[in-house]
Amino acid sequence: MASDNLKEKANFTRLSRLIVDKGTEALRVTFDALHPANLPAALKVNKASLLKLRPGVINGNQWKLLFPPCGSPPADSKSFDVTLLVVLLRNICCLSPPTDTVWTTMPLDKTVSLEANITRIKMFRKQVYAHANSTQVDEATFESLWENISKVLVGLGIPQKETDDLKTCPLGPEEDMYVQRLEEWFLREEDSNRMLVGIQQGNEDIKTGIQHLTQICEERLIVGQNPEGVIRVKY
Repeated sequence: MASDNLKEKANFTRLSRLIVDKGTEALRVTFDALHPANLPAALKVNKASLLKLRPGVINGNQWKLLFPPCGSPPADSKSFDVTLLVVLLRNICCLSPPTDTVWTTMPLDKTVSLEANITRIKMFRKQVYAHANSTQVDEATFESLWENISKVLVGLGIPQKETDDLKTCPLGPEEDMYVQRLEEWFLREEDSNRMLVGIQQGNEDIKTGIQHLTQICEERLIVGQNPEGVIRVKY
């Protein structure tokens, strides 16, 4: 029984490392492919729209990485953490949600696209995090998750051999770091999603308010035409 528990704890640790380490690398490879040599220009063009995501979605430290108060803007994404990569992929890379879903729902198996695989990484991370309380994953669940996550990672440019090696390599004391980073990623992503929903809802409320005000003005507007052709407006 004790050996079974150790095996299941090792399963959770390996999955955490796979989704955090290789998941982050896959998102970075994807982002860099979309902005191979013009990242500073892309950030400059999108600065106004990114500014709307402060401070709830993009925190102060992340903003300084994107737009340093002094010095040159970043030439690549090496300093970007996983949550920032996700935000940038969704907001400045001209990507659309998968055709059968949105960014926060697992795409259908038949959907094969860059956007779908980015979303799958996020959703598989959520499935792995669901085991965080027990820090254990049974063998059948482990094999299923590993196969599905690896397939997505390979689809985003991670060599199959690298995922295979992680599955069997010895575990060390540093592995606990991946479990902690998994939790941090999950919690920050949840906060970002809530803020994005709030921003989108706020935009919709403003749009609805303008439409409502326009309708009221139109309903109350009494237009009279005087002999000189000047329009008289009375409320």
